[in-house]
Amino acid sequence: MKNQAQIKIYSVFNLILLMAIFVVAVAGQNTDEIEVETVELARGVGMNFVTIPAGEFLMGSNKEAPNVAPAHKVTISRDFGMGQTEVTQAQWTALMGNDSREWLRAPFAFKNCPQCPVDYVSWNDAQEFLKKLNNLNDGYLYRLPTEAEWEYACRAGSTTTWSFGDDQKRLGDHAWFEGNTKSIQRVGQKKANDFGLYDMYGNVWELVHDYSGPYQSGSVTDPTGPAAGSDKWDHLSYGVIRGGGFYSPTKLISSATRTSITRGERPSGRDLGFRVVRQSLEESN
Repeated sequence: MKNQAQIKIYSVFNLILLMAIFVVAVAGQNTDEIEVETVELARGVGMNFVTIPAGEFLMGSNKEAPNVAPAHKVTISRDFGMGQTEVTQAQWTALMGNDSREWLRAPFAFKNCPQCPVDYVSWNDAQEFLKKLNNLNDGYLYRLPTEAEWEYACRAGSTTTWSFGDDQKRLGDHAWFEGNTKSIQRVGQKKANDFGLYDMYGNVWELVHDYSGPYQSGSVTDPTGPAAGSDKWDHLSYGVIRGGGFYSPTKLISSATRTSITRGERPSGRDLGFRVVRQSLEESN
């Protein structure tokens, strides 16, 4: 009986040990199992993409600002690649050249920081960059993420205020915002989310594909937003921006937070950039 009891205790101990190892392995997926593919833009300058798997999620929130309601089910029907960071100054100049962008002469622009995100850009500026990127003719279509793709990638499987949970005190581990900086910072210094994406919160607001407009209730698949944009003044050229910037207080940074800006407009501050999505040309047709 004593030997049987010892065997039983030993077995339980082994089970607990195995469960602990499993938990550690799952927790380590964020850094150990993210596959990154690099697209070379110029000698010594690349752009990293991670694969975002297809799936479903609850977009928006019924607990935050009115413009992020109603929470509704969205299906992302196919995998896509997303830039691991916001587009950097080094990546921009690799494709566009030093004299191709007004931020080099603008008083608002944060300059001479190759690994900082480009800022003070408009939707039209981003399209010029994407045109150059598509001239690589490497079998992929490069574009801005749709608003649904952006939030899906930001949440990384979470249903909480932020991808890391609801604890506001942890935001500084994941974001540059009003609470910990007064300026743009180099990309990739904070913790990544579970998809391996950096700076989805803070640093610079991020342009997305969609015009602005209210959410529709009900389930949707691969939404691309309204045909034209509107805001509370009924401007038709407003587009959505996401994620918050280094100027932003906590209340303006969450997975669901959204606001808008005129597509051709550069911001009055210096905290608007973008990141790139890509998909194979075969899938985009």
